[in-house]
Parts: sequence; C-alpha cells; structure tokens
Amino acid sequence: MKSPRAATCFMLVANMSETRGAQLHHMLGELYEKLGYANEAADSYVLAIQDELPMPNSYLGLAAIQLKSDQEKAMETLVNASNRLPEEPAIQMALGYLYNSRQEINKAAASFEKTLT
Repeated sequence: MKSPRAATCFMLVANMSETRGAQLHHMLGELYEKLGYANEAADSYVLAIQDELPMPNSYLGLAAIQLKSDQEKAMETLVNASNRLPEEPAIQMALGYLYNSRQEINKAAASFEKTLT
C-alpha cells in the first residue's frame, strides 16, 4: 500500500531535522496509525526510538502494533524501553500489564512497583 503524499513529505522533514527528529518521527508514526498504515507507523516509531533522546510513547506505540501479531516482539520492545528509560512510569506500567497477561506475576509486580518510586 502506497503511503499518502503528505506523509512522505513529513518523512523528508523528519529525516532532515537534526534536533527534533525523534519527535517528528513519532508524530509521523501516529499519523500513519490513524491512516491505517501499521507497518509504516512501526517503521517511524523505530526511527524515533533510535534517537539519542527517545520518546517513551514511541516505544509504547511500537509495542502496541507488535502486540497484535507478535507478543514476544512487543515484550522485547518494552524490556528494551525499560532498560533505556527505567524511570518512565508509562513504560513500567505497560511492561507490568504484559508480564501479568503472561502470568509472570513477580515480574509484573516489580514493574508496577517502579511506577511508585
């Protein structure tokens, strides 16, 4: 499926930005999601999290897309996010919920506890 022309233009701007690349790639991921382009959204989120200062919501967006088809990949994304952004409560909550859904109660509790500190 070919992406909309506006999204292609947005991608060019995001790739050229030296200071706001992560934010622009994240916004592009959201745009692709709203337009129903899950693969393109995932690609944009991946570009956003590769930034030196990744946005937590990019990890969450990517994991949500992955969760629809590959729970292990979503888990890997959230574990990487937790390692890179250990103080981020939204990441810990998502990781806790995923651990809980897998009946890994001790890991879920540890993730939930991190949101309280």
